[in-house]
Amino acid sequence: DTNKIQNMLAHRLCVAANIDNVDFYTAWKTVFAPQMVPMGNRKAKKMSIFPYIERSTEMRPRDFIQYVKECVILANEKQEWPISPQTVKDADDNFSEYLKGETIDELFPVLPEISEILGLLSTIRKQRFRFDTFETEYNLLVDQKIVPKRDVKLILLTLFDAGVIGNQPSMKGQIIFRFSKKSPRFNFNEGMVVHRGFYKALQIF
Repeated sequence: DTNKIQNMLAHRLCVAANIDNVDFYTAWKTVFAPQMVPMGNRKAKKMSIFPYIERSTEMRPRDFIQYVKECVILANEKQEWPISPQTVKDADDNFSEYLKGETIDELFPVLPEISEILGLLSTIRKQRFRFDTFETEYNLLVDQKIVPKRDVKLILLTLFDAGVIGNQPSMKGQIIFRFSKKSPRFNFNEGMVVHRGFYKALQIF
């Protein structure tokens, strides 16, 4: 959960900075600027840096560590310290590619055509989609002999288990991912949502 992740980050940041152990917010402020990350086309909405990073992860410690590393690389190139909100935003591109690569490595043994499947999500080019949309696009790839014919529901379950997609129930504002709920079940009749961490790598906007 968030508290455990923050405790882990506090420890890692203190070790990296060679300082005594301090609480998360103190450690975080030694690395990241206090300003908010601007969001939206008009940048009217704003979000604190940590939750902005958190929403792109699958809540795995290595995801957070990787995102911070990507921020540090960009900040060093700019000779910028502390790390600005814009740099955090810019790091999203490289982090998204990392998340995509991790997913391909993880799923390739059970789904060798995973790169093509993720490409299918790019073709749909929507953050949200329905079962029949995915099925139609998948069958087109089968007809073109780009992917083998498989059970579409099994493919979607595999993507759900890997954190690539989730469900959006009719309740507004609720999105269910495999890593965010205890033993959630995937519902093929509900809307499906691509995880935000994949947006940049899959060119979904």
